[in-house]
Amino acid sequence: MSIKIGNLSEEELMTLMEEMFMKNETSERYRLLHAGKGESGYSFGLVQCDCRHRQDGRDFIKALLVDENVDGSQVNEIISTMKDSSGKLSQESIKLVDRVLEKNKEKVDKFDQEIMKNEMHHIYKIVTTIGGTVAEKLLDPICFLQLLDYHNQFNCETKGKMVQFLKGQLEIDGKKLDLTCNLIDEIRRFINATRYAKNGGLKNLQNRQKNINGIKLPNLIKTH
Repeated sequence: MSIKIGNLSEEELMTLMEEMFMKNETSERYRLLHAGKGESGYSFGLVQCDCRHRQDGRDFIKALLVDENVDGSQVNEIISTMKDSSGKLSQESIKLVDRVLEKNKEKVDKFDQEIMKNEMHHIYKIVTTIGGTVAEKLLDPICFLQLLDYHNQFNCETKGKMVQFLKGQLEIDGKKLDLTCNLIDEIRRFINATRYAKNGGLKNLQNRQKNINGIKLPNLIKTH
């Protein structure tokens, strides 16, 4: 099923998502990176697919290594280390994965596209469950992109705290969702009150939000 956000087609939204992730994640999509803090592990691609938490990311890396005839025991060691919360790959293993990613750019790009499309449909489904005026406002392209960025970073679950907040069921710093304010500001009030923000990540979050504000939408799109 193809979706539409504001006046944006699914293809147009995908283009804006690519721009957003280029700014908010990394331009080094064909390298294996590690955040070095928090609960994230090794990641790759435009969306920085986290191989610690995502089985599909580990399966993708494993398939590439197998196709390159890398020794099976070495492949298993790399994948199990990626899954381990305290695992640390050797420089040799990192360079090996980097070479394989660089060699298979088209496959990495296709994998990124699949993730972005799945994330887009996931957030759209969540918006439809919220319903009412809030759902209408969430279909503003900038609001929708902000939710996508939040989901890619923190995982927006159907019954998670973000959804509870948007349904008016959860207070943030003693205050529920205020529909007299711009919804984008309320979404960011929630994001900027997360544990990550309070543990030193606020500046990063604000930079991500600034980047989203800077995305130029096609003509005739009504924004917040």
